[in-house]
Formats: sequence, structure tokens, C-alpha cells
Amino acid sequence: MDIDAFVTAHRPIWDRLEHLLKNRSSLTGDQVDELVDLYQRVSTHLSIVRSSSTDAMLIGRLSALVARARSAVTGAHAPAWREFIRFFTVSFPVVAYRARWWWLATSVAFLAVSWVLAAWVAANPDVQAAIATPEEITQLVEHDFADYYSEDPAASFASHVWVNNAWVSAQVIIYAILLGIPIPLILWSNAANLGVIAGLMSSRDKLDIFFGLITPHGLLELTAVFLAAAAGMRLGWTVISPGRRRRAEVLAEQGRAVMSVALGLVVVLFVSGLIEAFVTPSGLPTAVRVGIGVLALGAFLAYVIVFGRRALRDDETGDVERAPDVAPTA
Repeated sequence: MDIDAFVTAHRPIWDRLEHLLKNRSSLTGDQVDELVDLYQRVSTHLSIVRSSSTDAMLIGRLSALVARARSAVTGAHAPAWREFIRFFTVSFPVVAYRARWWWLATSVAFLAVSWVLAAWVAANPDVQAAIATPEEITQLVEHDFADYYSEDPAASFASHVWVNNAWVSAQVIIYAILLGIPIPLILWSNAANLGVIAGLMSSRDKLDIFFGLITPHGLLELTAVFLAAAAGMRLGWTVISPGRRRRAEVLAEQGRAVMSVALGLVVVLFVSGLIEAFVTPSGLPTAVRVGIGVLALGAFLAYVIVFGRRALRDDETGDVERAPDVAPTA
């Protein structure tokens, strides 16, 4: 089957059903009958596409359209708890999993920049002198860096960290509307700060303290920021390269899907904030604190891979508007 010809022939029907669903609260009797008829026809289209095409985006759109039409026809809405579970088992992990290559590239680039800057600062006294005076560097290395994690009450510090990191993640996603162009600048700023501090700590043989304090929470925190940046840049790229679909349609769909990342990372960064407030400055041995950070990162990545891969096999896109809104029936 020529899938492009099929889409061209039937898109007006899908668009008409979409229009009726958006205005279902004010439909006339004839329009209700039309909605039921279109629901049956689009259900047939979905069966044909599933048996003849591997286009996940098209299957996802029709699946969601049929689900929403079924909801309008039967009136059987899923309970809120089911939507909550679906979000954390489908919507959030599948968007993260779909962005995995952007996510990986962002992580590698950020860490590479930080490492190069750290090595450059550590090996060049002139660079260190341009950054701060010897007394200021000593204050940072001997006191300020470690004191940062313990100077405020843990609960207050956790709240502050959570809000700050959530804002950074939200920023990089919001900047996707500018084609993601500002996102590398934000990442560069954070990578430079990390690299400079690491270089100064290394110049005074304090890398053990640096990694001992930043690793427990930093693994999960930076991974979350990398995911937000990757999702934002991927969204921006859809404007440049929308494929065979309409640019506005792809942008709207991906924009809604990326909102799943923003919401999901609120929880991830909350966990990171708790680790930073209660584990990082604790009296636990360094190996234990770092182990907690590694365990948290491993659990998050395993969650994304397991649930994201499963949702991808089911042709899910993470688009919150296309999520089924009906409860399963026998």
C-alpha cells in the first residue's frame, strides 16, 4: 500500500474527527451521528495502517484519535490514578528514550568541555591567577566548596536546590521555541563553571574532596539537566527538519511530548535535591555517598530503558494530548 497516498486520501476525515472531538460539548444531533460514523471509519483506517505500515508516528496519531473518539462515544473516562500511572510508565520514559541519542551526545559534549577546561586551569598558574587571587583560591578550595553543602539546614537547602535545578531544566526546554540555539550556551556556562572549579581543586590536590562531594548528587542531577537539554534541542530540530509531515503538526506534537520531560524531571530533580541535602554533606564514608549516587543514576537509567523501550514497541510517542482517556473495558 502507498502510505503517502493513503494519508492524503484520508487526512480530511481524520481532521474532521479531530475537529468534532475538540468541540464535542456543543455538537448537534447530526454532528454526533457524524462523529460516531467517523469513529468507525477511522478505526478501520487504523487497522489498515497497522497491518501495512511501520510508521510509528502515524499509528500513534490514529490510535490516540480512535481512543479519544471512543471516549466521546462511550463516555468512559479513565480515573485520575490511571492517568498518573500512565504518565510515569509511558509518557515520560518514552520521550526520554526517544531522545536517547541527543541525550548521550549532550552528556559527552558537556563532560568533554568540563574535562578540557579543568585540565587547562589545573596546569596553568597564569590562568588560575586570572580567575582569582591565591587567597581566594585557598578560601574556595579549603572552605567554601565544602561549606556550600552544609551551611544551611538540610530541608531548606534541598528545597533551594530543587527549585534552582528545576528552573535550569525548564529554561533549556523553553528555549526550544528558539530552535534550541540558546541551549548550548547554557550548557557551556555550566560546563565552564564545573571545569574551572575542578581545575582549581586539582591545582591544590583536592580532587578527592571535589568528586566526593559532587558525585553523590551530581550524577543524577547532571543527567536530568542533559535530558532536558537534549529534549529541548530535539524539539528545536523538528522545526528545521519536520520530515514528511507538516511542520506545525510535528512541532505541536513534539512540544506536548517534551512537556512530559519537564514534568517528569521535577520528580527526578527532587530526588537529586534530597541526596544533595542529606547525603552529600553527611558523615557517611565517601565510598558509601558515591555509591548512593551511582545507585540513584543506575535506577533512573534502568527505569527509562525498561519502560521507554516497552512504550516504544507499543508505538507510543509521549504526546499527552494523544494519550488514551478511557478505562479498559472487557
